[in-house]
Amino acid sequence: MKLHDRMHHWFLNDLFSTATGRAYVLSQAAQAESAGEQRIFDILLERVKDPELARMVRKHRDDEVRHAELYEACAARQGVTLPPIPASLRIIDSVDAHIARARGGVRFFDEKVHDDRFVMEGYLFLQVLEERAVQQFSVLAGALRPFDAKSADVILDIEADEKRHLRYCYAISKRYAPSSFLLTTTLEKFRRAEALAYQEHTQRSLQFLLDGGFTPSRAKTLFWRGVGAAAAFSELPWTDAGRPTRGHVLQAAA
Repeated sequence: MKLHDRMHHWFLNDLFSTATGRAYVLSQAAQAESAGEQRIFDILLERVKDPELARMVRKHRDDEVRHAELYEACAARQGVTLPPIPASLRIIDSVDAHIARARGGVRFFDEKVHDDRFVMEGYLFLQVLEERAVQQFSVLAGALRPFDAKSADVILDIEADEKRHLRYCYAISKRYAPSSFLLTTTLEKFRRAEALAYQEHTQRSLQFLLDGGFTPSRAKTLFWRGVGAAAAFSELPWTDAGRPTRGHVLQAAA
């Protein structure tokens, strides 16, 4: 297990030992499902005309709405006032900002030309989000189980849906890709953009949680301030799907 993964696991154990910490993470997950990806679906449904593909998009959208409701119920069950999620900690906005650099400086949500390439990019955007989610689910569920087994089971149920969503991403992005080369190179760029955004998001989240006293003790807070951030974020946190092979390292870094 890499240092980043170890530190993430240890921090989650501390965070989930408090009801406010559990409520925060579950509330943030609900927000990501409802306020984030919904904007992508709304745009894509205006463009996708193929009935079968449109059905897949609507099913994907409806699943995410249901997931948000499940997360909200889990957060409410913690029995504490739900902490607000700052706008600066909306992961989808950070990913969009980094992806814009791979799209000539234009943010996805500001794009005016909704052609086939745009649909491909929209589903590659969703793909890199889903790849991160699938990789995080088992870690989150494992850290949460000692404190809230019911919510841990909910996360694993949602994981099964997200794995199916990845198949939607593969099918729709391939269907609308102008070329296989463009599909491959765009996905590499988006995966790197997501990793950079996730790294920044994790750093900002850690600072917010430490400032807000979400850890179980002052000693834990001092530990994470002193050594946690530097140790946990010393390398780019690729997903397993996104990690470049030896032959693609230089291309991914471009």
